[in-house]
Amino acid sequence: AGTAYFPGPTLRMRAGDSCGIRLVNDLEAQTPHSGSTSCPFHANTYHCPDTSNLHTHGLHVGPTEDNIDTTVNPGGQSHTYRYNVLSTHLMGTHWYHAHKHGSTA
Repeated sequence: AGTAYFPGPTLRMRAGDSCGIRLVNDLEAQTPHSGSTSCPFHANTYHCPDTSNLHTHGLHVGPTEDNIDTTVNPGGQSHTYRYNVLSTHLMGTHWYHAHKHGSTA
């Protein structure tokens, strides 16, 4: 198991950088869907609180790099996000957060 951070660690990137972030879901399975590839509930109601994913704001990357439909299930499942920052990307303060609809506040 890794180290849990709250808030998450600061990520520093420069224009032209590539960054890999491995998200490991070490939460204990709480719902019957655990182990399936998707949570079978409507996206905008509370459900599947043990699933997670990652989403960025302000980082100009492609939709395959910042795919909010990715689901990282509990029990140690992981997903590696890869961000390729354009060499022309403007500097700024950007942020990231868990974005699994129905399981995040």
